Amino acid sequence: MQNVWFDRLLPPVYPILMLSRTKQNMSNVRLELLDQVDQLDSILGFWRERAPSPMQSPEWMLAWWSAFKSPAARLTILVAYGLDGQIVGIAPFFTRDHWALGRNLRFLGSGSACSDFQSLITASGYEVAVAESIGQFLLSTEQRESWSFVELEGTASNDLTVNTLIAALRKQNCVVKSVELENTWRLDLSDGWESLLARLSKTQRRQTRNYVNRFDKSSNLTLRFVDQPSELGAALHQCMDLHQRRWQAIGQKGCFADHRFQRFVETAWESLTPQGRASMALLEENGIPIACHIYLRDAAGNLFQYQSGRDPNRESDRIGNILNAIAIRKACQDGLSFIDFLRGNEIYKERAGAVGSKCLRTRIVAPALIPRVRHSVWELGREVKQSWQAWRKPIDPSEKEPQVVGEQTEV
Repeated sequence: MQNVWFDRLLPPVYPILMLSRTKQNMSNVRLELLDQVDQLDSILGFWRERAPSPMQSPEWMLAWWSAFKSPAARLTILVAYGLDGQIVGIAPFFTRDHWALGRNLRFLGSGSACSDFQSLITASGYEVAVAESIGQFLLSTEQRESWSFVELEGTASNDLTVNTLIAALRKQNCVVKSVELENTWRLDLSDGWESLLARLSKTQRRQTRNYVNRFDKSSNLTLRFVDQPSELGAALHQCMDLHQRRWQAIGQKGCFADHRFQRFVETAWESLTPQGRASMALLEENGIPIACHIYLRDAAGNLFQYQSGRDPNRESDRIGNILNAIAIRKACQDGLSFIDFLRGNEIYKERAGAVGSKCLRTRIVAPALIPRVRHSVWELGREVKQSWQAWRKPIDPSEKEPQVVGEQTEV
């Protein structure tokens, strides 16, 4: 059993070692580490084709890297090749040095971008082989002292490759701590609009019909989808403005106040829109946008609702509810299979009939004394800080960080 007090009392010392550029043969999978953007051209086709969602596409992740990289961070993309020399997997990672925790390995797109469904990107049938090979690589003699922890954020609880990687590291005595974040929510549209309405509660069904009727009977309201590059710039900035106005009206900054986040979204949408992988829905009144959704799309056109906004002066008119209802109806009419509302436990998602799925953040601490000490000291410091803040001031629900449903720690 781990001696927690012993770990917490020892002073943290961490040897900073860079991940070396190397190739190894493991389980019939050869791994190569790429650390420069100009090395990626040969893998972009596989990456783009096999990405499980738009948030794992190279356009998304490299736009994030361009906006959020820092001198303390370094690309650490592992590419797996089969015996025939063809790419069979990609681990889109980066490393970052943390003053307290040492060197950590994370998915590109982590943090404030809230990239959901993070995963290893693999060819069909190679999910286990690629994940196990990456686990062996990280724990190899050359690499095991070059990282302090791996943090996998925004992963689905049933993701095969992520779970295989975690299991491979756990077997070698890594400390594994998983935290449930807010759920992701997916609305099934496969049976059409009327069937969707029939699944709602009587009250919710009546309200939804009312929102749709208000739109249909209004001569001033229109729904406009923007999915052409020529219209992108103006529409995206209108959406950003509505998002910011809505949050500033309740005393919060809004995510686009961060110039890095704004640049990331602009770059990602510029890259994804020509491929049909991004769009926006604007509810307009007499040609003036009053509510909006910013979407990602998969190869089949299904929607991932990433951001939204609305005119705070029109809250009493329920313009957000109207846009939700007519956008869902439009998606049904277009024959889409689902809308994914992504992470966040806002009540409108469940009321619309969406089903929640667990979203996890898992930290894997290297099987060495010093990384465990540093992690334990950091955990103790966080607990003390949270206790102090709770004693000084009760938590305001409107100021809470994303909900943590539960924790599980294993060695």
